[in-house]
Amino acid sequence: MDSDSLLYFLAFLPTIGFFIKMGMDAWSGSKQGGDSAVSSIVQYSLMTLYLAAVVAIIGSKIHNGVMMIINDFMWFFGSIVFVFIVYVAIIVLHAVNYPKLQYGRITPGISESVNNLIMIPLWILIFYNMHTLLQCQKNNTCSSPISFYTFAILAFGLMQLYLVIQSFKVLKWWPTDDMLMLWMQNRFGVGRAQ
Repeated sequence: MDSDSLLYFLAFLPTIGFFIKMGMDAWSGSKQGGDSAVSSIVQYSLMTLYLAAVVAIIGSKIHNGVMMIINDFMWFFGSIVFVFIVYVAIIVLHAVNYPKLQYGRITPGISESVNNLIMIPLWILIFYNMHTLLQCQKNNTCSSPISFYTFAILAFGLMQLYLVIQSFKVLKWWPTDDMLMLWMQNRFGVGRAQ
């Protein structure tokens, strides 16, 4: 199997991750808390695995001189690396805050509906742009200007980065039960021995 066929074969990983997350959330009956954190880690791990394969295969082709280095291709490669870093940050967000997500019954600011509105078009753009660039490399018909699709991938990646930053802020400052109890004791005298 050549590397291009491998990229197309591995393209099922993000789709499989999406359906695994839906299945895990449906099985647990919960879209928040620790169960959702575990399913999100599984989903984004499969997506990150695919992006790592794309970066490794394309990087080796560039290193071996098999691919022409043009502006659009380098920007696309950079956008893939950027999305990879964002997904690693999402995995870290869910893993580091797992106890808070499990017991606090809260979700990060990466809400499922908003994230799916960003993630699904992003992956369609990644697959389409990757296919287009691989075909033009084979036919030696690639144009140098940066395409709209590459800019759109960067834009969707920036939107997800914004959600990740906001989620870290929410989870950092989200009050725990102990902090709320302490605040209520100091403010209203609730729970104090008389």
